[in-house]
Amino acid sequence: MDGALPRITGYLKKWANEIPEQPLWFYHDVPISYQQVSRNVQQVAKYMLKMGVKKGERLAYIMNGRPEFFTYYWAAASIGAIVVGINTRYTAPEIAYILNNSGATHLLSLYNLLDVSSYQDRIALALKECPSVEQVWISR
Repeated sequence: MDGALPRITGYLKKWANEIPEQPLWFYHDVPISYQQVSRNVQQVAKYMLKMGVKKGERLAYIMNGRPEFFTYYWAAASIGAIVVGINTRYTAPEIAYILNNSGATHLLSLYNLLDVSSYQDRIALALKECPSVEQVWISR
């Protein structure tokens, strides 16, 4: 290489090709292989492109530490989008501040987080103050 750093997704592809069945991680004692994660990342990246996400755009993520976070993070990175992480414990004004100051055009969260009505309310309140957010995705 000429000094350029490879994208993080390059490492995932490398290991998915070299040791596809090797577990990348375990979630609730269930192994998830490099190949499974790589396939999921590719599928999510295609969906993001289909939904109009472009290189350099900011995608805000409100997620807890689940495997899906990494899948969406790597998918965004693979298409050149920028991930803006938002803590699940932030208040509506804090969420709005981050969304507005980051220039996020998309917000992604997990359905299981929205089961808590107070959390759903915080997101809804924050979005009222965030004209730059064009799309909100809720993933299962």
